[in-house]
Amino acid sequence: MAKKEYSLEPKQGYAYLDKGDILHISDHREWAEEKSANGIIVETMIPHDDGYPLGETGKGIDTLIVYGPEEIKVRASDDKSLNVRFYPHLVELWKRCKG
Repeated sequence: MAKKEYSLEPKQGYAYLDKGDILHISDHREWAEEKSANGIIVETMIPHDDGYPLGETGKGIDTLIVYGPEEIKVRASDDKSLNVRFYPHLVELWKRCKG
């Protein structure tokens, strides 16, 4: 199966944290309001797809799992986290969603 092509063009979305404090971005505010664990929704123009922010990983553009301000991964099963210094906008968005 071919890898999905993603774009880093800004895209309107609604960011929130789930009950595990993982950052998600939805196209739909109502969905974000329903899924947010703490009720905080942040409007954003960060590129996203499949409910996760997108970012350049050095191997292309991919969805990123933001677990918190010190841990970002491409896949949950990855042993190694990405360097959060390359994603300050995602760290800031996570913090805003945390409240």
